[in-house]
Amino acid sequence: MDSAETVMQIAGSWLRFPVTPAQLEASAADPNRHSFAVTDAQTNILIGHCELYQQEHSVKIGKVVIGNRAYRGRGLCTPLMEQLLQVAFEQFRAPLVELNVFDWNTSAIRCYERCGFEINPGAETLKEVNGKTWRTYNMILSRDKWRSTI
Repeated sequence: MDSAETVMQIAGSWLRFPVTPAQLEASAADPNRHSFAVTDAQTNILIGHCELYQQEHSVKIGKVVIGNRAYRGRGLCTPLMEQLLQVAFEQFRAPLVELNVFDWNTSAIRCYERCGFEINPGAETLKEVNGKTWRTYNMILSRDKWRSTI
């Protein structure tokens, strides 16, 4: 992650630029945080990262990134989200899954909507990044709605 903007886009306020080994170790030590490597199934090449964070009444999807630029734009968002949702709802028994996304990330928002997420009204936040204000939408999906779409 080469800039404060990239860190904010991928990790929100969970990490600070420049990301240090200590930050990553603290994140990995959190027993409620479950990290997943995203790999190309055919070549086993590492292409990205994502996390599920267990909270009291929900599971939050975060730090989703396809870091290998050669794999971006290939429609990987929807199948990745489907796998994360299956783990969140079936393995962790979450009643609700949520995520945050910046309003300018329209391709991600469309992907999340295809998976059943809806913008949570009134749950927007503002983040300051290098003197600019970024709006964050919180998006949610209930287990019942997810079940009706699979």
